[in-house]
Amino acid sequence: MLSQFKLQPVAWLTILRFIIGIVFLLIGLPLFLVGVDMSVEKMGDLFSHYVIEHPKKVIAMIGIFGLGFISIIAE
Repeated sequence: MLSQFKLQPVAWLTILRFIIGIVFLLIGLPLFLVGVDMSVEKMGDLFSHYVIEHPKKVIAMIGIFGLGFISIIAE
């Protein structure tokens, strides 16, 4: 990376923006992942109890598959 600065000079404003972007990434990504983990865990717990108690398990399993597929696509 340091050799790149000698070969291709970069403005300090660009470097500052890059560092600010890294800081926001390091703060925002863990917060996002904690929120996703909390919500997916609760949904999984609720759906598992629903599937166990519901007489029409196939319909519930299709719904669960659909929500899981949507959450995977969103990530």
